[in-house]
Amino acid sequence: MFFTEFEKVSIKMEIPTSLDYDNTINNIKSALNETVDINQQPNTLSFRYIMVIDPSENESSLQILNEIKLEIMPVLIRVGGFEQDTTEEKLVKCVNKIKASMAKGDTVILVNSEKIDSCFYEVFDRYYTILHSNDSKDSRDFLSNISFGTHSIYCKVHPNFKIIIHMPLSRLKCTQLPWLNRFEKYQLSIDLLTKEIVNKNDSKLAHFKKISLCADHFISTLHLTGSNGSLLTGFSNETKSLVVYKFFKSLEYFESDVDESETQRFGFYKSNQALEDQTKINFKLLQIARPECFIKNVDSFPTKYIEEYLLNQEHFSIIRFLRNLFESKYQHKETVPNKWTIFTRSSLALSSLKDSEINKILSKSLSDNIISSQSIKVLQLSFIRSSIDCENVVNSFHESDEELVLIVVADMVTCNQNQVTYIFELLSRLNKNKFLITIYHYPAEYSISNQIKLNSIFLCDMEFIYIDSLGISFEKSINNSQFSVEGDIRDLISSTCGITSKANKKPIEDIVKGIFLDQLKVISHELEAQIPFNYRRFVHPFYKENTNNFRFETLKTLFNNNYEWYESFIVNFTSHWLENNLFDKILSNIANLIICGKESHPILETIKSSMVNYVYPTISNMVKIITNYYAIDQIIEIDKKVNDQNETNQEELALFKSKKDLVKELMESSKLPYFSEIQIDRRLEPIKLKLSKLPKQSSIPLYDHFDTQFSSLINNVINQSKVKSKKFIYSSMKTIMNDHPLEGYIKIISNSDQLFKMFQNDFIVRSLGIKEELVDLFVSILDKLLPFEISNKDNFNKIIQYWIIKHFKSNILLFLREHYKSNFKFTK
Repeated sequence: MFFTEFEKVSIKMEIPTSLDYDNTINNIKSALNETVDINQQPNTLSFRYIMVIDPSENESSLQILNEIKLEIMPVLIRVGGFEQDTTEEKLVKCVNKIKASMAKGDTVILVNSEKIDSCFYEVFDRYYTILHSNDSKDSRDFLSNISFGTHSIYCKVHPNFKIIIHMPLSRLKCTQLPWLNRFEKYQLSIDLLTKEIVNKNDSKLAHFKKISLCADHFISTLHLTGSNGSLLTGFSNETKSLVVYKFFKSLEYFESDVDESETQRFGFYKSNQALEDQTKINFKLLQIARPECFIKNVDSFPTKYIEEYLLNQEHFSIIRFLRNLFESKYQHKETVPNKWTIFTRSSLALSSLKDSEINKILSKSLSDNIISSQSIKVLQLSFIRSSIDCENVVNSFHESDEELVLIVVADMVTCNQNQVTYIFELLSRLNKNKFLITIYHYPAEYSISNQIKLNSIFLCDMEFIYIDSLGISFEKSINNSQFSVEGDIRDLISSTCGITSKANKKPIEDIVKGIFLDQLKVISHELEAQIPFNYRRFVHPFYKENTNNFRFETLKTLFNNNYEWYESFIVNFTSHWLENNLFDKILSNIANLIICGKESHPILETIKSSMVNYVYPTISNMVKIITNYYAIDQIIEIDKKVNDQNETNQEELALFKSKKDLVKELMESSKLPYFSEIQIDRRLEPIKLKLSKLPKQSSIPLYDHFDTQFSSLINNVINQSKVKSKKFIYSSMKTIMNDHPLEGYIKIISNSDQLFKMFQNDFIVRSLGIKEELVDLFVSILDKLLPFEISNKDNFNKIIQYWIIKHFKSNILLFLREHYKSNFKFTK
């Protein structure tokens, strides 16, 4: 700046070559190495104590000081950020720590010390009182006045005592100038550290410039311009520099600069394929990309980046991420980073998480013998009241042989940055066999105004990643809380984003199956069953009460035992969903809602909610099929006979298997348009169960439902036909029944003499309303009235002709029914 100002007034001065290199790090080391002779007057010496200005909110400058390997290890003293850390008692303890370090000659780093800075004004000014030492007549003591409130005392200051004030750049504007002027001020950024390393290897300078330029292009194009600065979570000017620094530090030609005894060595980026260096840098930055922003701008990413983000990285489930991490470490014996910071959005599951619950969840999702159920400790940071309490918990984890994983959950609404960095400080030298997992969750609205103050600082072996949710569904009841692990939808999302080679239907089939069971529970609570008084002793308890989710448990058991009853629904819906790109539309809409802060639920949960509107009509129709007309008794009996074969002989088992197939065929006939114009309020209306024509159950499973559907079908054909002749109606019905959903049901009946006989009984008793005692007589009458000649074995067409007779010969059938009814009464 000095030489630039001269040039403005046309004064040319040669700029010293020394200014081409930033000497900040060397100046700090030099200042800390200076010593004061006891015969010197400290009040008049030229050098002052140091203030380090930190451009980040993560205290990255302190980590940089650790990286540059100072000759004297500084003592870090901080005023804690917990609720009870600002009490007078705790502040006095901090002052006493500083007094002790002053007397010993330590180098002290003060962090978050605003509340006690005024106690040490004379120390910071190096305004010392000099007295002859009591220990030696040739020595002198430096004393400085330290005050706390109305109390003050002179304390000894060692000549080698140094102090470093940590000052976040964000607080610089509101700091008074007289306070700033007391110190030598240095802004420590990671760029200085990176340049220092690169300058030691001049041959790599061109490579450094190349990958830095590529990273800048990636950030500018996709983060700043493409997503208006919302793609990369916790991104700051330091983030890119840190990633580049970490890359160069991981290279073999820098190995000599690293003390292997003090740190673990991790590869810069784990990948199954050979990657260019600039691609590794960008993939590392992708770890902190938000999925909703990635999905919205997916067209801007190369295919390789989409595949890496959606399939190789984990951004949708914290539980799945931890499972993969622990399996790599404890099962495959791989060297993986053991410090992870996870950004995510707030959820009920996270705020309610406890040790026992996370242990239970992980033990379910992890392979056997990877990690014991007692090895995970969860620390809810918002429950900690003081730094001492926090230190006790962390030290207990440090010393425990059983506990391997510490999961710190921080709600960024109630927790502050000082609390978070204190955890990092306590675990700066973590045992390589243990994990520190820090989860920062914040409300959805924070992402709109970019209020996430925590920066992604890839230092001290700390890794950062953004994951959408915990990856579990949470259901709270009166007695307990239930957790279940969500499915993996990455293949599905990747297929929507153009990675077709990796796509398969299984993820969406698992989602639809889960939705099916969820909706069974909803529907079972909303069933409306009106039971006439004369029916009450005939109907199953399913229709009378719903105590302890009895209806849901009954339906769940039936469908779990007989998956084929709804398998075709899941397969057909999945194909329809993918072929019509419905998922693409919903996923894009969900991404926009999350970015705008209008959606706070996890992506998978939101996908399920959106899908419910499409699948509910079909699921409710399937439930109506097996519950209408009080048919649940039959279905339960079929389930027991087929699935509990020990109590069933082979002939009876074959019959009930055929009945089970009849149920399956009717279930498959329940198809409705998955993407219809039906309004939401109609789509989600509760089910009103229909009454059975007779209290007694039908012989054929679900006959009443078939009767209703088939009668409606033939009536529609008759009403829409211009020609009302029996021949035309019969021909039309035969044509319609080809590939009709009810065709399979009729074929199974017509191919079995036993089932066909049962069908005739039901048709005569339930459809024609004739007494059961007259069934054989009316069977012979119907055979005489058949309008068209067919073979004796053609029961399929005979069934169609029965309904032709019912319509065109209704008067005759009514006369015969009343005639034989009166004769039957007279005989009796």
